[in-house]
Amino acid sequence: MNKNVFTVTNLTREIKEILETTFSQVLVEGQISNLTKSSSGHVYFSLKDENAQIDCVIWRSAAIKILNIPQNGKSVVLRGQISLYEKSGRYQISVWDLFETGVGELQRKFEEMKTKLFAEGLFDETRKKTLPNFPLTVGIVTSPTGAAIHDIHSVFLRNAPCVKLILFPAKVQGEGAALEIANAIEKFNEKNNVDVLIVGRGGGSLEDLWCFNEEIVARAIANSKIPVVSAVGHEVDFSISDFVADCRAATPTAAAELLSKPIKLAKDWIENLKEKLNYTIKEKIRSNREKIDFYKKMISKERVLSKLRYHQQTLDGFEKTLKKCLEFQLQSKKNVILQLETKLKTLNPEAFLKRGFTICTDENGKIINSARLLEQNQKVKISFVDGKVLAEILDLELEKQ
Repeated sequence: MNKNVFTVTNLTREIKEILETTFSQVLVEGQISNLTKSSSGHVYFSLKDENAQIDCVIWRSAAIKILNIPQNGKSVVLRGQISLYEKSGRYQISVWDLFETGVGELQRKFEEMKTKLFAEGLFDETRKKTLPNFPLTVGIVTSPTGAAIHDIHSVFLRNAPCVKLILFPAKVQGEGAALEIANAIEKFNEKNNVDVLIVGRGGGSLEDLWCFNEEIVARAIANSKIPVVSAVGHEVDFSISDFVADCRAATPTAAAELLSKPIKLAKDWIENLKEKLNYTIKEKIRSNREKIDFYKKMISKERVLSKLRYHQQTLDGFEKTLKKCLEFQLQSKKNVILQLETKLKTLNPEAFLKRGFTICTDENGKIINSARLLEQNQKVKISFVDGKVLAEILDLELEKQ
């Protein structure tokens, strides 16, 4: 086979590599048509103009980052990469982001910044810090004259007046605002004197809120060691700060509600517990007073004296019984002693000697109680009741066993 002949697969892969390398990033303007969304989350559509059209796909990972995907008939500018689907041999654009052509330069910058910071991982949930359950000191970065600081203060005053609020005044609109906001966040981190930060302002146009889309603010929030709640604009407004912050609140008021709610719940629980405790104490006091009154009525001087006399008589009876027991025990012990004296006298060797018996011992004083223990010519001592004699065994007559 000729080496210059391609298989369909090989040729398709060659074309795919050339296309994807040559058009690794393109900006294309056109009109959306045939838009469909699959159950997997991918979005498919065609981008056309007067003379041509090209297939496009927004993969699910990119689609979730695009807040509002324009519908059919909308003119858009999209950014992506040319790719080739090998099975059909058709090329398409893998779209990263897009915006309507009429939204202007700010929207384009917003999408570009969002894409850039997303790629760096600044939006990742894994890097976001957990908000404290009971923040006692809250730092606020906003305008000192705007509605935001008034709303935040009112909420904390109502829900958690014990929380200390520290305001770092900053411009939140116009030239230099982004730098002031970033500097305020950094100053709070240097002092490290708050538990959490609220960064934001009230609603406005895209131009009014633009400082919260600046890269310097986004990186200051991302680098903050203190947890940050982004509270920019109204509920429908989204900013780069919202994506980078550890938590997004729809409004400054919502941010204050979020941080003060646990303390309010704890305060309400304590108040409820206090009421229950007061009720329990009052009921206990009332019950004890009733018992005291009852005992006062039941106990009189005569009853006490009567009870006292009864116990005195009982003690007297115990005393008599105890004396009798002691006398009986004493007499019993005396009888035992007398029996032991009698027995001891009976067993006394002198008593035996007086009755005519003698005690025979060897020269060492050992008692000899059998004739078989004696030997011929052995000297022994014989004890009488009135003295001792030394004797010698001259003759042994032993009984037969």
